[in-house]
Amino acid sequence: MLPSEILRRDYPDIIQSTVHMYPENYDVILLEEFLKRQFPNLSPFISMDTVVKIKTDLKLKFGNHDSCIKEHGFLKKVKITELRYFQPTVGISGAKHSTMDLPVYVVSNNGTMILFNGYHRTLVHILNEVQEIEAYVLNF
Repeated sequence: MLPSEILRRDYPDIIQSTVHMYPENYDVILLEEFLKRQFPNLSPFISMDTVVKIKTDLKLKFGNHDSCIKEHGFLKKVKITELRYFQPTVGISGAKHSTMDLPVYVVSNNGTMILFNGYHRTLVHILNEVQEIEAYVLNF
């Protein structure tokens, strides 16, 4: 069964369709609610203010806030329960610009492991009950 089919079957109440997306609308899952159900004892979301500050600081130091994680970070297996998230929704049909076997991008800020890129891959790992995910980690 595909991940999108599992999500539609098990979590229909927290799946929504996007509106006004180009070129087409698609279904997303409300990530915070999904994570609460998967990990009821965790508070895995961080504030957007924190993320905006980190992104701004990364741009000032490296000229970007995304590719610098791979270029200046290191590969490491990260426990999914240690990750913190900021993206409110994740498309349930999978990643459009990457494959599922690529490492995700994480910024470690004051000991907090923030997932910057790789939400689809992480979602599939959670569905498959995988405990760790390969990540480029940038200490910042």
